[in-house]
Amino acid sequence: MREGKNQNGFKSGRVETAKKTVRPRKAIMYTLVTFLIFAAMIAYINILFDQNMSLSGNVDSSISSQRVYRYWNSVNGNMDNIANVSMAKNSATFEINDSLPAANSLNSLLGRYGLFVDQYFRDGTIDIHFEDDAGNKISLDTLSPKITLSPMNITYGWDSWGKNEMDIMSPVSSLGFISAINLTINFVNRTIANNSVTWSPYKDCRSGYPCLRLYLYISDGAKTITSAETTFDLSRGSKSDSVYCASGDCWLRIRTGVWGGGDPQNVLKIELQNLNITTNTKITLNTSSFYVNFPAKLFVGTNFARKLYYVD
Repeated sequence: MREGKNQNGFKSGRVETAKKTVRPRKAIMYTLVTFLIFAAMIAYINILFDQNMSLSGNVDSSISSQRVYRYWNSVNGNMDNIANVSMAKNSATFEINDSLPAANSLNSLLGRYGLFVDQYFRDGTIDIHFEDDAGNKISLDTLSPKITLSPMNITYGWDSWGKNEMDIMSPVSSLGFISAINLTINFVNRTIANNSVTWSPYKDCRSGYPCLRLYLYISDGAKTITSAETTFDLSRGSKSDSVYCASGDCWLRIRTGVWGGGDPQNVLKIELQNLNITTNTKITLNTSSFYVNFPAKLFVGTNFARKLYYVD
């Protein structure tokens, strides 16, 4: 501040105030608040965007999973129908329902079905194919007609996809894992002539050698015959006498044990002549620590979901 003077140079009582520059503090505060609000809005929008993208991804993933399951389930059911088998593992027992012989050439059907799956199901967003154990793509008409119980390498299978014979094979080292086999055979539209199942030769179990407990039932719907013998020495071969149709033009035989030697060796075999049958086979092991390994795996996948299934 300074004192003012009048025209005569004398001091006056008026006080003049020096001009000062005032910084716009309120404007700065307003700008900062606006920036913070704007930043909060950007952050909130970003959160909403991320949530929507995540939700969209979940929806896409859900839709993809539904498609994968639908495609897989469709092909799985069709494969069971083509092979005409159904199977399940229940604790230490592997159960399979089967029919022999095959009504059609399964090699041809499998090949054509593999081509159909490749052409019909696959599009730009989904991949579906068949693989071997190493993950290599394969053609269905090259499949081995065997189902394996691993890691024992005990197999249930057929002589070919014509399914004219059924056999259960095992490495010698794994024979001890087999506790029992329950086998029910049904004649289709045929009458059984026999009154029981007899064996020639018959080799009973011996101490120190692998022994099979076999519970056998053969039925035509009106009559069921069984075997009086239930224990078989797997180191030697036993063969049932032919079980004939009443008409005499068809029969079946059962073999157990070694026939021709070798490794793996025969555990049980069904041989047919001019006869259609359905079977229910329960293979009980002395452990539940095994898994069923099929001839091929069905792969179905998208960017969001994938599923593998062993094809029977």
